[in-house]
Amino acid sequence: MASRKIEDLHITLQPMTRSLLEQGQEAIKSTGWTFFITDGFRSNAEQTKLYSQGRTTPGKIVTNARAGQSAHNYGLAVDMAFQKSGKLSYDPSLYAKIYPIARKIGFELGADWTGFTDKPHFEHPQWEKISNKGKEVMPTALQECLKQHDTLVTDAVKKDVIITSLNKEVVTLEKAGYSCGLELSAANLRIKELEKPKPVEAVKDPVRYVVSLAIGGIITWAYTQFPFLGQIGIDQQVLVASIIGLVVKGLDKYQFETGSKLKLPF
Repeated sequence: MASRKIEDLHITLQPMTRSLLEQGQEAIKSTGWTFFITDGFRSNAEQTKLYSQGRTTPGKIVTNARAGQSAHNYGLAVDMAFQKSGKLSYDPSLYAKIYPIARKIGFELGADWTGFTDKPHFEHPQWEKISNKGKEVMPTALQECLKQHDTLVTDAVKKDVIITSLNKEVVTLEKAGYSCGLELSAANLRIKELEKPKPVEAVKDPVRYVVSLAIGGIITWAYTQFPFLGQIGIDQQVLVASIIGLVVKGLDKYQFETGSKLKLPF
């Protein structure tokens, strides 16, 4: 099913669609009907299914556009209708209030086409130039390109594993006619986030905990006995954190190299 979300439309069509919905709703407010999107971004598979209707599958012919030939396939068109109390309407008198607004915003109307008219259809007038018929990045391509990446981003996963997974997704999408340049940029940003140093977690190991308390206590005592430490600009909390960090790192190194885990003597 085609998406009805404005967020799934091409970025150039999103503000136009919001304006159409807001101004259109204001124009028909007195009628009690609600103006809404029935179809926005539509995948190639959905377009093929729609094109087959009335040709190789039952139903009435509703489009002459094959997959990749419709502005919907690039998030550059919306179909709009009206609803009230659960009822759907394509009332020409309601559209008559909408069309002048849509033209002013800059939409091309399916209602203005000769031959095959499409009254609920509103598209970007330069959609073919913007989309380049399949080479422009599509909203759902971004989602698909990052889907597997999202499932892999954990502390235990290595960067090269994530990149391998992403490249596999990209190859699949590009074979289908998509360009994933922006998707890879977004993925790389997420990888950079993953590589950022993690904040120091609370000490859970008993040895670390006791050592940390001891170091903290000793330094606090030193600051009370030797006031000059604070006067020369040595921050107590920074000093405590630094020394604890060095000691804990030393404990970890010892345990790793010796294979033995330190235990408290009590």
